Amino acid sequence: EYKCNTQYVVLHGNKWEVISNKFFSMSPVQKFTDLECWKSARKTTNMMYDLFSELRDFAFRDQILRAAISIMNNVAEWFGRQSTKERVRFMDIAIASTNEVQSMLYLGLDRKYIDEKKLEMALVQTTETMNLVYGFRRHLEKDIP
Repeated sequence: EYKCNTQYVVLHGNKWEVISNKFFSMSPVQKFTDLECWKSARKTTNMMYDLFSELRDFAFRDQILRAAISIMNNVAEWFGRQSTKERVRFMDIAIASTNEVQSMLYLGLDRKYIDEKKLEMALVQTTETMNLVYGFRRHLEKDIP
C-alpha cells in the first residue's frame, strides 16, 4: 500500500490497484499513466521544457531535459517489469534523475538562466515528484526477500 496525494496504490496478487482515499473505491491500475508518481514526473518534465526550451546553452538545456525525461520514462518502464528487484532499480534511476534535475536547477540559477522564484517553484515540483517516486520505491522494497 502506498499513499500518493489522495490515492493509495495497492498490489493485489499481480495487479496494482488504486484505492481512492475520498471514495474508498477500487479501480485497477491498467497503465503507467494511472500512477500519481508518473503524473508528477510528467508535470516536472513539462515544467523543465517551459523553463529551458528556448535556452541557447544547448549543453545545459539538453542535459536538464534528458534528466527530466528520464524520471518520467523510468517510472513508465517500471510498469512493464515483472521482478520487484527490477522495479526498484527503475525507481532508483528515477530518483537519481530527479536529483540531477535539482542540481542542474541550481546551476541554472548560478548562470542566471532562472531567477530565485522560478528555482523555488521548480524545486517544489521536483521535490514532490521525488517524494512520490521514493515512497513508491519504499513500498516496492518491502517485497524484496
